[in-house]
Amino acid sequence: PLTKLYNRRYLDEAFHKNFQVAQKSNSLFIFTILDLDFFKNYNDTHGHKEGDEVLIKVSNILNKNMQRDSDQAFRVGGEEFVCLMMAREEANVFAFIEKIRKDIEDTKLITASFGVCIIDNFEYEDFDEMYRVADKFLYEAKDNGRNQIVGGLTKLKSNIKSNS
Repeated sequence: PLTKLYNRRYLDEAFHKNFQVAQKSNSLFIFTILDLDFFKNYNDTHGHKEGDEVLIKVSNILNKNMQRDSDQAFRVGGEEFVCLMMAREEANVFAFIEKIRKDIEDTKLITASFGVCIIDNFEYEDFDEMYRVADKFLYEAKDNGRNQIVGGLTKLKSNIKSNS
């Protein structure tokens, strides 16, 4: 209710539907995790009411940027969000996410780090694997200084065929 975004429960259902749409339209399927940098410190310094205002502002930024039917944003935990998107070209994905990152930074309140898992192979649908890959990229962004985007085209491990 606070952010007016979809919740974690709906993400499971939306993932499956969006995966199928991306597959049928021969689009890239993008699973992005964004996490607000140092949000706990912000809350501790400014109070939970101000923290809630930051969450609302970030949610509004996501809603403003994600206008296509194929774009969906979810709040999956405290200061963690997931975005599902589709695109034709990988470069467009990063330009789009960079706009969101910059809009958050421009609030002058907080920044965000992003992990982006992009797939173009639809032989295997695996929510947990895409989440794990995006999360790995997210932590790489945080380890590299935060307020940045890390990710790329990924071949899910479940798609890799073994010769043994």
